[in-house]
Amino acid sequence: MIAQNRHGVTLRAPEPGPHTCVEPVLAPTSACTNQRINQEYRDGDIPRGQARDLKQENRDVKIEERAEARDGLSHGAQRSLNQQENSINRQLNRDSR
Repeated sequence: MIAQNRHGVTLRAPEPGPHTCVEPVLAPTSACTNQRINQEYRDGDIPRGQARDLKQENRDVKIEERAEARDGLSHGAQRSLNQQENSINRQLNRDSR
């Protein structure tokens, strides 16, 4: 895909690589959430301390997911982890306004 940014520079869609927003196994949103946190910080929408806290929460959720996956992820556990991830995303949405 080819597009132009706001400065008129022609851009190509990046090829999938190590920094692409895809994490197929447990938490497809974990990498995307970290990218969103980084972008919100770069844009000045959230302060450094809040970005750090949100990334720590995101890491904690991911660690919990891995532990649950080792033990066999129950429906209730998956639901709880999804709620935690959604909470982080809601915080980002609320703070970036």
